[in-house]
Amino acid sequence: MTIFKGAFVYGGINSLQKSITIFLVPLYLAKLSTFEYGQLEISLAIYAFISHLFMFQLEAGFQRFYFDNNSNEQNQKRYLYSHLILAFFSNLFGIFLFNLFYDQVIFHFFQNEKISRLFFIFLGFDLVSRSLNSILLIALRFKDNKFSFGVGALSDTIITCTCAFVFLAYFNLGLVGIFLAQFIGSLISNFYIIFSIRSDLIISFKFSLIKNSLKYSLYLVPGVMIGWSLSHFSRIFMSKAGIGLDEIAVYGLAFKFSVLIILVVNALKLVWQPLSIKIINKPGSRRFYSRIFDYYVFLLMLASILIVIAMKPIITFIAPQEYYSSLMYAPSLLAATILNCSTIILGMGISISKKTIYSSYATTIAALSNILIMFYGINYFGILSVVAGYYISSFLTALFTLLFSQKLYFIPYRVYTQFFLMFGSLLISVYPLNINEKFLLYYKITIVLLLLIFTFLTLKLEEYIKIKSKLFEFLRKE
Repeated sequence: MTIFKGAFVYGGINSLQKSITIFLVPLYLAKLSTFEYGQLEISLAIYAFISHLFMFQLEAGFQRFYFDNNSNEQNQKRYLYSHLILAFFSNLFGIFLFNLFYDQVIFHFFQNEKISRLFFIFLGFDLVSRSLNSILLIALRFKDNKFSFGVGALSDTIITCTCAFVFLAYFNLGLVGIFLAQFIGSLISNFYIIFSIRSDLIISFKFSLIKNSLKYSLYLVPGVMIGWSLSHFSRIFMSKAGIGLDEIAVYGLAFKFSVLIILVVNALKLVWQPLSIKIINKPGSRRFYSRIFDYYVFLLMLASILIVIAMKPIITFIAPQEYYSSLMYAPSLLAATILNCSTIILGMGISISKKTIYSSYATTIAALSNILIMFYGINYFGILSVVAGYYISSFLTALFTLLFSQKLYFIPYRVYTQFFLMFGSLLISVYPLNINEKFLLYYKITIVLLLLIFTFLTLKLEEYIKIKSKLFEFLRKE
Protein backbone atom coordinates (compact mmCIF):
# COMPACT_ATOMS: atom_id res chain seq x y z
CA MET A 1 0.00 0.00 0.00
CA THR A 2 3.08 2.26 0.04
CA ILE A 3 2.42 3.43 -3.48
CA PHE A 4 -1.12 4.58 -2.63
CA LYS A 5 -0.01 6.38 0.54
CA GLY A 6 2.67 8.13 -1.51
CA ALA A 7 0.15 8.96 -4.19
CA PHE A 8 -2.02 10.74 -1.62
CA VAL A 9 0.86 12.64 0.00
CA TYR A 10 3.14 13.51 -2.91
CA GLY A 11 0.89 12.85 -5.87
CA GLY A 12 -2.12 14.59 -4.35
CA ILE A 13 -0.18 17.75 -3.57
CA ASN A 14 1.55 17.70 -6.95
CA SER A 15 -1.81 17.26 -8.67
CA LEU A 16 -3.11 20.34 -6.89
CA GLN A 17 -0.17 22.27 -8.29
CA LYS A 18 -0.74 20.91 -11.80
CA SER A 19 -4.47 21.65 -11.57
CA ILE A 20 -3.93 25.40 -11.75
CA THR A 21 -5.33 25.43 -15.29
CA ILE A 22 -8.45 23.61 -14.07
CA PHE A 23 -9.05 25.94 -11.13
CA LEU A 24 -8.79 28.97 -13.39
CA VAL A 25 -11.04 27.77 -16.22
CA PRO A 26 -14.19 29.49 -14.82
CA LEU A 27 -12.20 32.73 -14.53
CA TYR A 28 -10.90 32.40 -18.10
CA LEU A 29 -14.39 31.71 -19.45
CA ALA A 30 -15.74 34.75 -17.60
CA LYS A 31 -12.97 37.23 -18.49
CA LEU A 32 -11.80 36.04 -21.93
CA SER A 33 -13.80 36.03 -25.12
CA THR A 34 -14.00 32.76 -27.08
CA PHE A 35 -11.54 34.37 -29.50
CA GLU A 36 -9.02 35.04 -26.69
CA TYR A 37 -9.59 31.60 -25.20
CA GLY A 38 -8.73 30.13 -28.60
CA GLN A 39 -5.51 32.16 -28.59
CA LEU A 40 -4.73 30.80 -25.12
CA GLU A 41 -5.17 27.21 -26.37
CA ILE A 42 -2.72 27.82 -29.22
CA SER A 43 -0.29 29.48 -26.78
CA LEU A 44 -0.40 26.43 -24.50
CA ALA A 45 0.36 24.18 -27.47
CA ILE A 46 3.43 26.29 -28.34
CA TYR A 47 4.42 26.36 -24.65
CA ALA A 48 4.32 22.55 -24.51
CA PHE A 49 6.33 22.29 -27.74
CA ILE A 50 9.19 24.43 -26.41
CA SER A 51 9.11 22.73 -23.02
CA HIS A 52 9.27 19.21 -24.49
CA LEU A 53 11.94 20.04 -27.04
CA PHE A 54 14.36 22.12 -24.98
CA MET A 55 13.89 20.40 -21.62
CA PHE A 56 15.42 17.28 -23.26
CA GLN A 57 13.19 15.16 -20.96
CA LEU A 58 15.75 15.69 -18.21
CA GLU A 59 13.21 14.84 -15.51
CA ALA A 60 13.04 11.25 -16.77
CA GLY A 61 16.81 10.81 -16.82
CA PHE A 62 17.18 12.55 -13.46
CA GLN A 63 14.79 10.04 -11.89
CA ARG A 64 16.18 6.97 -13.65
CA PHE A 65 19.81 7.49 -12.55
CA TYR A 66 19.31 9.36 -9.27
CA PHE A 67 20.05 6.35 -7.08
CA ASP A 68 23.24 5.55 -9.02
CA ASN A 69 24.96 8.27 -6.96
CA ASN A 70 23.83 7.04 -3.54
CA SER A 71 27.33 5.92 -2.62
CA ASN A 72 28.81 9.41 -3.00
CA GLU A 73 26.90 12.23 -1.28
CA GLN A 74 28.97 14.98 -2.92
CA ASN A 75 28.33 13.60 -6.38
CA GLN A 76 24.60 13.36 -5.63
CA LYS A 77 24.58 17.07 -4.78
CA ARG A 78 26.47 17.91 -7.98
CA TYR A 79 24.10 15.64 -9.90
CA LEU A 80 21.10 17.77 -8.88
CA TYR A 81 22.85 21.10 -9.52
CA SER A 82 24.11 19.98 -12.94
CA HIS A 83 20.60 19.03 -14.04
CA LEU A 84 19.24 22.40 -12.89
CA ILE A 85 21.91 24.33 -14.79
CA LEU A 86 21.40 22.35 -17.99
CA ALA A 87 17.60 22.73 -17.79
CA PHE A 88 17.90 26.49 -17.17
CA PHE A 89 20.15 27.27 -20.13
CA SER A 90 18.51 24.87 -22.59
CA ASN A 91 15.05 26.31 -21.94
CA LEU A 92 16.40 29.85 -21.98
CA PHE A 93 17.83 29.20 -25.44
CA GLY A 94 14.47 27.85 -26.61
CA ILE A 95 12.65 30.95 -25.42
CA PHE A 96 15.25 33.19 -27.10
CA LEU A 97 14.58 31.49 -30.44
CA PHE A 98 10.83 31.71 -29.89
CA ASN A 99 10.93 35.48 -29.32
CA LEU A 100 13.38 35.93 -32.19
CA PHE A 101 10.71 34.67 -34.59
CA TYR A 102 7.84 36.61 -32.99
CA ASP A 103 6.44 37.94 -36.29
CA GLN A 104 6.45 34.51 -37.94
CA VAL A 105 4.75 32.93 -34.92
CA ILE A 106 1.98 35.56 -34.99
CA PHE A 107 1.45 35.17 -38.73
CA HIS A 108 1.45 31.38 -38.93
CA PHE A 109 -0.15 30.33 -35.64
CA PHE A 110 -2.36 33.21 -34.48
CA GLN A 111 -4.03 34.01 -37.80
CA ASN A 112 -2.00 37.25 -37.96
CA GLU A 113 -3.75 38.71 -34.90
CA LYS A 114 -1.36 40.94 -32.96
CA ILE A 115 -0.52 39.88 -29.41
CA SER A 116 1.55 41.89 -26.95
CA ARG A 117 5.24 40.96 -26.78
CA LEU A 118 4.88 41.03 -23.01
CA PHE A 119 2.70 37.95 -23.33
CA PHE A 120 5.50 35.99 -24.99
CA ILE A 121 8.11 37.35 -22.58
CA PHE A 122 6.20 36.21 -19.48
CA LEU A 123 5.34 32.91 -21.18
CA GLY A 124 9.07 32.36 -21.60
CA PHE A 125 9.93 33.35 -18.03
CA ASP A 126 7.29 30.95 -16.72
CA LEU A 127 8.51 28.10 -18.90
CA VAL A 128 12.11 28.43 -17.68
CA SER A 129 11.01 28.73 -14.05
CA ARG A 130 8.71 25.69 -14.23
CA SER A 131 11.37 23.54 -15.87
CA LEU A 132 13.49 24.03 -12.74
CA ASN A 133 10.48 23.54 -10.48
CA SER A 134 9.77 20.08 -11.89
CA ILE A 135 13.33 18.86 -11.13
CA LEU A 136 13.34 20.45 -7.68
CA LEU A 137 10.09 18.74 -6.72
CA ILE A 138 11.43 15.37 -7.88
CA ALA A 139 14.52 15.93 -5.71
CA LEU A 140 12.30 16.66 -2.70
CA ARG A 141 10.33 13.50 -3.42
CA PHE A 142 13.47 11.37 -3.52
CA LYS A 143 14.65 13.01 -0.29
CA ASP A 144 11.22 12.20 1.19
CA ASN A 145 10.92 15.81 2.37
CA LYS A 146 7.12 15.95 2.65
CA PHE A 147 6.88 19.34 4.34
CA SER A 148 9.02 21.26 1.84
CA PHE A 149 7.38 19.42 -1.04
CA GLY A 150 3.94 20.43 0.21
CA VAL A 151 4.84 24.07 0.86
CA GLY A 152 6.68 24.40 -2.47
CA ALA A 153 3.86 22.93 -4.56
CA LEU A 154 0.94 24.53 -2.70
CA SER A 155 2.54 27.99 -2.57
CA ASP A 156 2.84 27.87 -6.36
CA THR A 157 -0.86 26.93 -6.70
CA ILE A 158 -2.19 29.51 -4.24
CA ILE A 159 -0.02 32.41 -5.44
CA THR A 160 -0.69 31.68 -9.12
CA CYS A 161 -4.47 31.47 -8.65
CA THR A 162 -4.55 34.62 -6.50
CA CYS A 163 -2.43 36.63 -8.92
CA ALA A 164 -4.43 35.42 -11.93
CA PHE A 165 -7.68 36.49 -10.28
CA VAL A 166 -6.30 39.95 -9.47
CA PHE A 167 -4.68 40.46 -12.89
CA LEU A 168 -7.74 39.35 -14.86
CA ALA A 169 -10.63 40.47 -12.66
CA TYR A 170 -9.26 43.87 -11.56
CA PHE A 171 -6.60 44.87 -14.09
CA ASN A 172 -8.02 43.17 -17.22
CA LEU A 173 -4.54 42.03 -18.29
CA GLY A 174 -5.98 39.14 -20.29
CA LEU A 175 -3.46 36.67 -21.71
CA VAL A 176 -0.51 38.65 -20.33
CA GLY A 177 -1.93 38.37 -16.82
CA ILE A 178 -2.27 34.58 -17.07
CA PHE A 179 1.41 33.85 -17.69
CA LEU A 180 2.60 36.68 -15.43
CA ALA A 181 0.65 35.04 -12.59
CA GLN A 182 2.08 31.60 -13.39
CA PHE A 183 5.62 33.00 -13.48
CA ILE A 184 5.27 34.70 -10.10
CA GLY A 185 3.87 31.51 -8.53
CA SER A 186 6.60 29.22 -9.86
CA LEU A 187 9.38 31.71 -9.08
CA ILE A 188 8.43 32.06 -5.41
CA SER A 189 8.06 28.27 -5.19
CA ASN A 190 11.57 27.80 -6.62
CA PHE A 191 13.13 30.25 -4.18
CA TYR A 192 11.55 28.42 -1.26
CA ILE A 193 12.57 24.93 -2.45
CA ILE A 194 16.16 25.96 -3.21
CA PHE A 195 16.40 27.53 0.26
CA SER A 196 15.00 24.38 1.90
CA ILE A 197 17.44 22.03 0.12
CA ARG A 198 20.46 24.34 0.02
CA SER A 199 22.48 21.75 1.98
CA ASP A 200 21.81 19.21 -0.81
CA LEU A 201 23.32 21.40 -3.52
CA ILE A 202 26.93 21.96 -4.49
CA ILE A 203 27.50 24.77 -6.98
CA SER A 204 29.62 22.69 -9.30
CA PHE A 205 28.57 21.63 -12.79
CA LYS A 206 29.95 18.21 -13.73
CA PHE A 207 28.89 16.85 -17.10
CA SER A 208 30.25 13.36 -16.47
CA LEU A 209 27.67 12.90 -13.69
CA ILE A 210 24.71 13.59 -15.97
CA LYS A 211 26.06 12.03 -19.17
CA ASN A 212 24.10 8.78 -18.82
CA SER A 213 21.02 10.66 -17.67
CA LEU A 214 21.18 13.01 -20.68
CA LYS A 215 21.69 10.14 -23.11
CA TYR A 216 18.72 8.29 -21.62
CA SER A 217 16.59 11.46 -21.79
CA LEU A 218 17.51 12.40 -25.37
CA TYR A 219 16.26 9.07 -26.67
CA LEU A 220 12.88 9.99 -25.20
CA VAL A 221 12.68 13.37 -26.96
CA PRO A 222 11.53 12.11 -30.40
CA GLY A 223 8.76 10.08 -28.81
CA VAL A 224 7.69 12.94 -26.57
CA MET A 225 7.69 15.41 -29.45
CA ILE A 226 5.56 13.01 -31.44
CA GLY A 227 3.38 12.68 -28.34
CA TRP A 228 3.07 16.48 -28.40
CA SER A 229 1.85 16.22 -31.97
CA LEU A 230 -0.89 13.87 -30.74
CA SER A 231 -2.17 16.00 -27.87
CA HIS A 232 -1.29 19.63 -28.78
CA PHE A 233 -0.55 19.97 -32.49
CA SER A 234 -4.26 19.72 -33.27
CA ARG A 235 -4.81 23.33 -32.10
CA ILE A 236 -2.18 24.65 -34.47
CA PHE A 237 -3.37 22.37 -37.28
CA MET A 238 -6.96 23.59 -36.87
CA SER A 239 -5.80 27.21 -36.94
CA LYS A 240 -3.83 26.62 -40.16
CA ALA A 241 -6.79 24.72 -41.67
CA GLY A 242 -9.03 27.75 -41.29
CA ILE A 243 -11.02 26.66 -38.23
CA GLY A 244 -11.88 29.73 -36.19
CA LEU A 245 -10.36 30.55 -32.83
CA ASP A 246 -13.83 30.33 -31.27
CA GLU A 247 -14.12 26.67 -32.38
CA ILE A 248 -10.59 25.97 -31.14
CA ALA A 249 -11.73 27.40 -27.80
CA VAL A 250 -14.60 24.88 -27.73
CA TYR A 251 -12.17 22.04 -28.44
CA GLY A 252 -9.85 23.36 -25.74
CA LEU A 253 -12.59 23.35 -23.11
CA ALA A 254 -13.55 19.80 -24.10
CA PHE A 255 -9.94 18.73 -23.59
CA LYS A 256 -9.86 20.19 -20.07
CA PHE A 257 -11.76 17.14 -18.79
CA SER A 258 -8.86 15.01 -20.00
CA VAL A 259 -6.56 17.10 -17.81
CA LEU A 260 -8.42 15.71 -14.80
CA ILE A 261 -7.27 12.22 -15.78
CA ILE A 262 -3.73 13.49 -16.36
CA LEU A 263 -3.75 14.90 -12.82
CA VAL A 264 -4.83 11.56 -11.37
CA VAL A 265 -2.07 9.77 -13.32
CA ASN A 266 0.53 12.36 -12.29
CA ALA A 267 -0.32 11.61 -8.66
CA LEU A 268 0.49 7.95 -9.27
CA LYS A 269 3.42 8.66 -11.57
CA LEU A 270 5.31 10.76 -9.03
CA VAL A 271 5.40 7.79 -6.64
CA TRP A 272 5.33 4.95 -9.17
CA GLN A 273 8.48 5.82 -11.11
CA PRO A 274 11.00 5.87 -8.23
CA LEU A 275 9.36 2.87 -6.54
CA SER A 276 9.23 0.78 -9.73
CA ILE A 277 12.90 1.48 -10.41
CA LYS A 278 13.92 0.53 -6.85
CA ILE A 279 12.37 -2.95 -7.08
CA ILE A 280 13.44 -3.88 -10.64
CA ASN A 281 15.60 -6.86 -9.66
CA LYS A 282 13.75 -7.90 -6.52
CA PRO A 283 11.80 -11.21 -6.37
CA GLY A 284 8.15 -10.79 -7.28
CA SER A 285 8.64 -7.44 -8.99
CA ARG A 286 6.96 -8.54 -12.23
CA ARG A 287 3.92 -9.78 -10.35
CA PHE A 288 3.84 -6.47 -8.46
CA TYR A 289 3.83 -4.49 -11.73
CA SER A 290 0.91 -6.61 -12.93
CA ARG A 291 -1.12 -6.00 -9.74
CA ILE A 292 -0.50 -2.26 -9.93
CA PHE A 293 -1.74 -2.27 -13.52
CA ASP A 294 -5.02 -3.86 -12.33
CA TYR A 295 -5.45 -1.17 -9.67
CA TYR A 296 -4.48 1.51 -12.18
CA VAL A 297 -7.18 0.52 -14.67
CA PHE A 298 -9.72 0.04 -11.87
CA LEU A 299 -9.19 3.53 -10.40
CA LEU A 300 -8.83 5.26 -13.75
CA MET A 301 -12.07 3.83 -15.09
CA LEU A 302 -13.95 4.75 -11.91
CA ALA A 303 -12.65 8.31 -12.17
CA SER A 304 -13.60 8.43 -15.85
CA ILE A 305 -17.16 7.28 -15.17
CA LEU A 306 -17.60 10.08 -12.62
CA ILE A 307 -16.13 12.66 -15.01
CA VAL A 308 -18.35 11.57 -17.91
CA ILE A 309 -21.49 11.81 -15.74
CA ALA A 310 -20.45 15.25 -14.42
CA MET A 311 -19.50 16.78 -17.78
CA LYS A 312 -22.87 18.25 -18.73
CA PRO A 313 -23.73 19.91 -15.38
CA ILE A 314 -20.20 21.33 -15.10
CA ILE A 315 -20.15 22.87 -18.58
CA THR A 316 -23.68 24.27 -18.33
CA PHE A 317 -22.77 25.80 -14.95
CA ILE A 318 -19.40 27.43 -15.71
CA ALA A 319 -19.49 28.11 -19.46
CA PRO A 320 -21.49 30.39 -21.77
CA GLN A 321 -23.84 28.67 -24.24
CA GLU A 322 -21.38 28.92 -27.14
CA TYR A 323 -19.22 26.29 -25.39
CA TYR A 324 -21.98 23.67 -25.01
CA SER A 325 -20.94 21.82 -28.18
CA SER A 326 -17.77 20.74 -26.32
CA LEU A 327 -19.94 18.01 -24.73
CA MET A 328 -19.85 16.19 -28.06
CA TYR A 329 -16.04 15.94 -28.06
CA ALA A 330 -15.09 15.66 -24.38
CA PRO A 331 -15.78 11.91 -23.75
CA SER A 332 -13.72 10.77 -26.76
CA LEU A 333 -10.83 13.03 -25.76
CA LEU A 334 -11.07 11.64 -22.23
CA ALA A 335 -10.98 8.06 -23.55
CA ALA A 336 -7.93 8.84 -25.70
CA THR A 337 -6.13 10.36 -22.70
CA ILE A 338 -6.78 7.22 -20.65
CA LEU A 339 -5.01 5.17 -23.33
CA ASN A 340 -2.13 7.65 -23.59
CA CYS A 341 -1.57 7.79 -19.84
CA SER A 342 -1.58 3.99 -19.53
CA THR A 343 1.85 3.88 -21.17
CA ILE A 344 3.53 4.82 -17.86
CA ILE A 345 2.81 1.24 -16.72
CA LEU A 346 2.45 -0.58 -20.04
CA GLY A 347 5.90 0.75 -20.98
CA MET A 348 7.70 -0.60 -17.92
CA GLY A 349 9.65 -3.08 -20.05
CA ILE A 350 11.03 -0.22 -22.14
CA SER A 351 12.06 1.72 -19.04
CA ILE A 352 13.65 -1.30 -17.34
CA SER A 353 15.61 -2.32 -20.43
CA LYS A 354 16.64 1.35 -20.94
CA LYS A 355 15.79 1.03 -24.65
CA THR A 356 13.74 4.20 -24.75
CA ILE A 357 13.99 4.43 -28.54
CA TYR A 358 11.09 1.95 -28.64
CA SER A 359 8.83 4.61 -27.12
CA SER A 360 9.66 6.74 -30.13
CA TYR A 361 8.78 3.89 -32.49
CA ALA A 362 5.35 3.49 -30.90
CA THR A 363 4.51 7.19 -30.91
CA THR A 364 5.80 7.62 -34.48
CA ILE A 365 3.35 5.02 -35.77
CA ALA A 366 0.55 6.70 -33.83
CA ALA A 367 1.47 10.22 -34.91
CA LEU A 368 1.50 9.30 -38.60
CA SER A 369 -2.03 7.90 -38.29
CA ASN A 370 -3.15 11.03 -36.43
CA ILE A 371 -1.78 13.38 -39.08
CA LEU A 372 -3.29 11.37 -41.94
CA ILE A 373 -6.75 11.31 -40.32
CA MET A 374 -6.68 15.03 -39.57
CA PHE A 375 -5.26 15.97 -42.98
CA TYR A 376 -7.81 14.03 -45.00
CA GLY A 377 -10.77 14.51 -42.68
CA ILE A 378 -10.60 18.15 -41.57
CA ASN A 379 -12.36 19.51 -44.68
CA TYR A 380 -15.21 17.01 -44.40
CA PHE A 381 -15.74 16.49 -40.67
CA GLY A 382 -14.04 19.50 -39.05
CA ILE A 383 -13.19 19.07 -35.37
CA LEU A 384 -14.65 15.53 -35.36
CA SER A 385 -11.73 14.38 -37.53
CA VAL A 386 -9.29 15.87 -35.01
CA VAL A 387 -11.02 14.01 -32.16
CA ALA A 388 -11.07 10.76 -34.14
CA GLY A 389 -7.39 11.14 -35.03
CA TYR A 390 -6.45 11.68 -31.40
CA TYR A 391 -8.43 8.65 -30.21
CA ILE A 392 -7.13 6.23 -32.87
CA SER A 393 -3.53 7.40 -32.47
CA SER A 394 -3.79 7.05 -28.67
CA PHE A 395 -5.10 3.51 -29.11
CA LEU A 396 -2.10 2.71 -31.34
CA THR A 397 0.30 4.33 -28.87
CA ALA A 398 -0.95 2.11 -26.03
CA LEU A 399 -1.01 -1.00 -28.22
CA PHE A 400 2.51 -0.70 -29.67
CA THR A 401 3.98 0.44 -26.35
CA LEU A 402 2.60 -2.73 -24.80
CA LEU A 403 3.88 -4.95 -27.63
CA PHE A 404 7.40 -3.46 -27.65
CA SER A 405 7.61 -3.41 -23.86
CA GLN A 406 6.56 -7.06 -23.49
CA LYS A 407 9.10 -8.07 -26.10
CA LEU A 408 11.91 -6.35 -24.19
CA TYR A 409 10.87 -7.37 -20.66
CA PHE A 410 7.83 -9.57 -20.16
CA ILE A 411 5.40 -8.66 -17.37
CA PRO A 412 2.40 -10.97 -16.75
CA TYR A 413 -0.38 -8.40 -17.12
CA ARG A 414 -3.84 -9.98 -16.99
CA VAL A 415 -5.39 -10.39 -20.44
CA TYR A 416 -8.76 -9.21 -19.10
CA THR A 417 -7.29 -5.94 -17.80
CA GLN A 418 -5.55 -5.25 -21.10
CA PHE A 419 -8.79 -5.95 -22.97
CA PHE A 420 -10.90 -3.75 -20.69
CA LEU A 421 -8.47 -0.84 -20.97
CA MET A 422 -9.03 -0.85 -24.74
CA PHE A 423 -12.73 -1.75 -24.73
CA GLY A 424 -13.59 0.54 -21.82
CA SER A 425 -12.06 3.53 -23.57
CA LEU A 426 -14.20 2.70 -26.61
CA LEU A 427 -17.37 2.66 -24.48
CA ILE A 428 -16.49 6.07 -23.04
CA SER A 429 -15.85 7.51 -26.51
CA VAL A 430 -19.32 6.52 -27.81
CA TYR A 431 -21.12 7.93 -24.73
CA PRO A 432 -22.13 11.22 -26.46
CA LEU A 433 -23.54 9.63 -29.63
CA ASN A 434 -26.70 11.39 -30.79
CA ILE A 435 -29.44 8.77 -30.97
CA ASN A 436 -33.22 8.95 -30.77
CA GLU A 437 -34.14 11.30 -27.92
CA LYS A 438 -36.64 8.72 -26.69
CA PHE A 439 -33.87 6.20 -25.96
CA LEU A 440 -31.03 8.61 -25.09
CA LEU A 441 -31.35 8.26 -21.31
CA TYR A 442 -31.50 4.44 -21.50
CA TYR A 443 -28.51 4.42 -23.83
CA LYS A 444 -26.34 6.47 -21.46
CA ILE A 445 -27.42 4.47 -18.41
CA THR A 446 -26.51 1.25 -20.26
CA ILE A 447 -23.04 2.60 -21.10
CA VAL A 448 -22.41 3.61 -17.48
CA LEU A 449 -23.63 0.26 -16.10
CA LEU A 450 -21.45 -1.69 -18.53
CA LEU A 451 -18.44 0.39 -17.52
CA LEU A 452 -19.15 -0.18 -13.82
CA ILE A 453 -19.55 -3.95 -14.24
CA PHE A 454 -16.36 -4.31 -16.28
CA THR A 455 -14.49 -2.01 -13.88
CA PHE A 456 -15.32 -4.04 -10.76
CA LEU A 457 -14.26 -7.21 -12.55
CA THR A 458 -10.80 -5.72 -13.08
CA LEU A 459 -9.66 -6.68 -9.58
CA LYS A 460 -9.61 -10.28 -8.44
CA LEU A 461 -11.65 -11.38 -5.41
CA GLU A 462 -8.47 -11.71 -3.34
CA GLU A 463 -7.71 -8.02 -3.94
CA TYR A 464 -11.11 -6.97 -2.59
CA ILE A 465 -10.49 -9.16 0.48
CA LYS A 466 -7.16 -7.40 1.03
CA ILE A 467 -8.80 -3.99 0.62
CA LYS A 468 -11.51 -4.95 3.14
CA SER A 469 -8.87 -6.20 5.60
CA LYS A 470 -6.82 -2.99 5.29
CA LEU A 471 -9.94 -0.86 5.71
CA PHE A 472 -11.03 -2.68 8.89
CA GLU A 473 -7.48 -2.43 10.25
CA PHE A 474 -7.48 1.32 9.60
CA LEU A 475 -10.89 1.78 11.26
CA ARG A 476 -9.78 -0.14 14.34
CA LYS A 477 -6.77 2.14 14.73
CA GLU A 478 -9.01 5.17 14.49
